[in-house]
Amino acid sequence: MKIRSSFRPFLPVLLAVMWVTFDRDLLPLMRHGLERARAKGFIQGSPALADYRPLGISIGWEVPGMFDADLQIRSLSLKAKSRS
Repeated sequence: MKIRSSFRPFLPVLLAVMWVTFDRDLLPLMRHGLERARAKGFIQGSPALADYRPLGISIGWEVPGMFDADLQIRSLSLKAKSRS
């Protein structure tokens, strides 16, 4: 299935039309998530972002009612850039 997005910063709305490319700097999201998790007491370990690594990905969605839905992903990658 090819998809099109009406992209909002954290909530993409996908429609069946064409391929979409998402290119996003994840570092601010990771920092924010770590800060919130620490504030809520979910993380007791190191406060340093450098001590954490992304280890997996979970993709899913909820649809009310009984619908057939699928999603095709191509060229999924995560790239790191060093700061100069």
